[in-house]
Amino acid sequence: MMIISCDDDDSMGDPDPQPDTTSMDTATNKTTGFVVSVNTGTGALTKYFETLPTGTVDISDGTDFQSFNQQDIFEGAFYGQNPNGTEELVKLIVDENGEFQIVGSFATFGRVDPIAIRDAETGVYFDYGNPQSLTVFNPTDMTIIGTIDMGGAEYPRDEETRYRELYIRDNLVFAPLGSFASPIWYNPMVTHIADIDQGTFFGNATVELEGPARHNQYFGNSYVDEAGNLYITDQGDLFTGTPARLHRINSGETTFDLDFELNLAATLNPQNLFFSVYNSFYYIGNGKGIASVTSDTPAGLLEILASVNFNPTALNQDQLNEVQVIIGQSENAAWCLIDLNAQTVTAIDGIPSQSFNHRFTIEEADGLWYLPVKSSTENAYYSYDPATGATGKAFDVVGGEILRFANLANNH
Repeated sequence: MMIISCDDDDSMGDPDPQPDTTSMDTATNKTTGFVVSVNTGTGALTKYFETLPTGTVDISDGTDFQSFNQQDIFEGAFYGQNPNGTEELVKLIVDENGEFQIVGSFATFGRVDPIAIRDAETGVYFDYGNPQSLTVFNPTDMTIIGTIDMGGAEYPRDEETRYRELYIRDNLVFAPLGSFASPIWYNPMVTHIADIDQGTFFGNATVELEGPARHNQYFGNSYVDEAGNLYITDQGDLFTGTPARLHRINSGETTFDLDFELNLAATLNPQNLFFSVYNSFYYIGNGKGIASVTSDTPAGLLEILASVNFNPTALNQDQLNEVQVIIGQSENAAWCLIDLNAQTVTAIDGIPSQSFNHRFTIEEADGLWYLPVKSSTENAYYSYDPATGATGKAFDVVGGEILRFANLANNH
């Protein structure tokens, strides 16, 4: 595939065709129902449910895939890397019999990650084997429309880079930059912007951080509000003491709003100065978001930091290893409601906490939001009603560790 640019009429040109690898099937797919996927340690078991699961849900008899890293859903179809491991982008459906079926695919140069679907005619993905570019495709007939040359964008370091997520707002796609190399953190955090309709690089959006950080990546989550404001996450870096913050690019703008920078963990608990991280942010509507936010700094972590005068960069390798164990075992990340206008963060009562390391997508059905909890005692989804604040366990999962829960009626 060659890198193309606009022709005289500002439309995207035709790419060089790949070898005859595009395939399509005319099977009818379900557009309602639910899919639950679990990690078995050796693969992913995935199962379709006609109605919302309740009680204890056994996935042990589900379809066995090598992985289930499907990154977007549109009109009931999943889009992502082939779940059986080959390097191709696939359109995966639940057919009329409740079975998973690949109905469209085409070969890629490498791993495909991330992917975003705008509408029935337009999707965008990043191909590991085709860096410094984005590929635009038609998700209905699974054909490639063209590639966008991103080589003129800003790159903080002279190294191979990747995009950690793709956010589509109108004709623009916003692509936060990451690195294949170590360290993978950047300061400033850079987001590349491309015009999908024109097929061209548009510009850069950068924001200075307190220290090195990276963008937080969660497939299928929602980041654009009703007004068109775009929320972009960063993960911070515990090992340089950089807190994780939430950033915003306002509606109609393509640069960061420097007056909006929300440290969710410190807002939840101002005393939590050394474990200020969050994950799984999702915009749920009416100026509100949900995220899993750390509520305090574990005592063991404080003891280790005190031994180096609270300078994380002075930790030796043995201490770094111990910190990793503490982070993995500390179940202090609470699901929280974020009021983006008032800039407040409130823990949601009735839902158990879990380790910060657990990152999942969340899902909505009939006005309730379904939040995953995986801990030493839980492997379940809890429901949350933002209108009333009511919570409750929706269903437990057995057969593997929870990985993905999807409502086929929702486009992501």
